Amino acid sequence: MSCCAGDEKTHGCCAAPKDSCKGRAAQIVSISGQIVAWVFLAINLRYFTWYVALFVWGWLGLPGMAFGIWFCYAALLIAIVGFGMATCCCTGERGWNISMAVLIIASCFYLLSIACLAVSHGRVDEMLDKNCDDDEEDCDGDDDWLHQIFGIMYGCVIFNLLFSMISAYLLKTASPDWLAMGDADAPPVVMAAAADVELANTKA
Repeated sequence: MSCCAGDEKTHGCCAAPKDSCKGRAAQIVSISGQIVAWVFLAINLRYFTWYVALFVWGWLGLPGMAFGIWFCYAALLIAIVGFGMATCCCTGERGWNISMAVLIIASCFYLLSIACLAVSHGRVDEMLDKNCDDDEEDCDGDDDWLHQIFGIMYGCVIFNLLFSMISAYLLKTASPDWLAMGDADAPPVVMAAAADVELANTKA
């Protein structure tokens, strides 16, 4: 059975299991998550964060921050595919399980992004502590500015991570509800015993 198998009326674009609250919730969260992912991807493209990553690695010596940005790009693209599969293509129990797996992969990339950002955050914070005294206002201002920048980046990644994780959970828990709509595989063919066949032929 393919991921998109079934009646077009029940397995087409934007289809969800009938009378399934979890199924409808999974669909709504997937659509919302896809919109959010597109918005954040557009923001990253608008401000050329891909090239900013090259700058912070080559000039500032912060490969963790660079990889954090690139992992976030990868996660956004994977999540967009996963959300789209759940709502527009891979409907049905098997399709929703596949979409769930794709969103879990996206969530792992988001977690990698957070880990890489945290490495560079700690490294820069340590550098400021070594080069600045607590009494210097300029250094305090740099420290506040640093935490604000990384805080925004963490927030963006975590916000998208939540959509991916929640959608993956809902898709997994709602996927069995497709069975009530006849989404199960074809029933197995029961082979009659040779003796029964021979007996039937004798009676005939």
